[in-house]
Amino acid sequence: MSTVMNTTTNDVYDVNINTYTPDELKELCQKLEEMSKINQVEAVRIFHKHNKDMINENKYGIHINVTDVENNVLKELEEFIEYVSNQEKKLTDMEELQQDIQTKYINKSY
Repeated sequence: MSTVMNTTTNDVYDVNINTYTPDELKELCQKLEEMSKINQVEAVRIFHKHNKDMINENKYGIHINVTDVENNVLKELEEFIEYVSNQEKKLTDMEELQQDIQTKYINKSY
């Protein structure tokens, strides 16, 4: 399942549900699209928790028009993205430390 987030190309909206600019929405969507599938599923759960009617699903994936999403939902998504990013950084740092320890101490003993 691939997650695709859509934004409209217009810079002016008749009715704004959120205060995000089109560029901010595109950046948020890009970050979500770059996430692993399991994290994309969690992001969809955030949308679903707030309003399952905003989710359109077909055989090509899940589509959400983020221009129709309220600020609190977008803020929660940003917090989720930040959390995932921090966890991935911590994991990378731990793997590097483990590799360092193995190189310095374990491989030297042979």
